[in-house]
Amino acid sequence: PQCDGTAYQIQGWCLKNSTGQVVEALASTECKIMKASLVSTSTAIEVDMLMSMADKVQDDLWVASSSKVFRGSDSRDTSPLTSEDADLLDTGSGEKLSEDRECLLVSRTAGEIVIDSCSKIHRVACAQKVSVSPIFPSISNLKVNAADDRISLDWDAEQSGWKGIFKIFHQKTSQRYSRSIRFQTFTDPPVTVMGLQSGTSYTLEMEAELASGFVETSDPIVVNTTNGTEIKLGYTWQGQIGWASSSGYQLLHLICGFTLVVSCIATMLMFFSAGMFYQDCMAQLGFQATLMAAYFVLLLAHPSYVKEKNE
Repeated sequence: PQCDGTAYQIQGWCLKNSTGQVVEALASTECKIMKASLVSTSTAIEVDMLMSMADKVQDDLWVASSSKVFRGSDSRDTSPLTSEDADLLDTGSGEKLSEDRECLLVSRTAGEIVIDSCSKIHRVACAQKVSVSPIFPSISNLKVNAADDRISLDWDAEQSGWKGIFKIFHQKTSQRYSRSIRFQTFTDPPVTVMGLQSGTSYTLEMEAELASGFVETSDPIVVNTTNGTEIKLGYTWQGQIGWASSSGYQLLHLICGFTLVVSCIATMLMFFSAGMFYQDCMAQLGFQATLMAAYFVLLLAHPSYVKEKNE
């Protein structure tokens, strides 16, 4: 991430100047108020940055006494510069002024770092470490939802601030190091992996492609898909169609079966007493057909649960 506002950036450091003017002895304290450290220059590029900053604020800048003395380049402007080859060191100084100590100053007039009187007041050049947030959150901060055939991952992307092209790789944990690996791309969370097997352990990894070809990978995440027969406890396969519990289904089954037996016995008694073969057979067939129709109507009359895949 870039430094906020008009700050100047070198690698993971932001160069800033103090708002107030102080003597050199208070320079380090002034930086600590800004949660920064006093700049100690080590390259000519840093000096160019500080010269540009001094021109912009129209004031010379105190730097640490451990700074290397460089002369700035002849052509400077006030636009922010960046560099990749510099180190900024915190001197940790809050030392009181002493007569034998040299005070170093970024001088706009001289165009270089010069030795000057420690009693003068100027602004201070400070360096603040850039806070870089991780691209992917820790596993504990991921919201993981698993179903029979899918796994969903979600997190707060606004908190990290990173933008890029993301990929999620998924593979059966038992085949972790084989070539049967699949992935899909996404731009923002949440992401859902579909078409998985129920009751199976999967290993997922996420990858981010950021600017300048920078690639970052998350830690592996092991998630188990749910098993439909395990999470629907108290439901038999018959009860999944209509009645909400296996006990209700079994009671209905018992009543219908008992009624069917009674009807058969009654039909046989009528058969032996009357001897009317055709009429009794038709009556029995009609009665049993009515029972079957009533059985299914009652079974489907008040469904409180329907299996997800059998709409």
